[in-house]
Amino acid sequence: MPGIFCGIKGLLPVIANCQYSVAVFRLKDRPRALKISFGINSVLFCIFNFVIMNYVGVISNAVVAITSFIAAAKSGGGDEVMKEQR
Repeated sequence: MPGIFCGIKGLLPVIANCQYSVAVFRLKDRPRALKISFGINSVLFCIFNFVIMNYVGVISNAVVAITSFIAAAKSGGGDEVMKEQR
């Protein structure tokens, strides 16, 4: 695929890793936010795997993303738990 998309597809893993690294350092006391961030990271890797036609990676990252979002939804307001344990 010619054009700007070729450069963006190569940057998706870099963007995903940077996003999650920043989230870990900034949101380390908020497990629900970390679960959502991990889900977003998995979605970015899912898109990357689709673009490079790695369909096994697409399926595995989709399962991880769905699981992360379900876990975040079930945790509700669980972010306060970590603060109380200090």
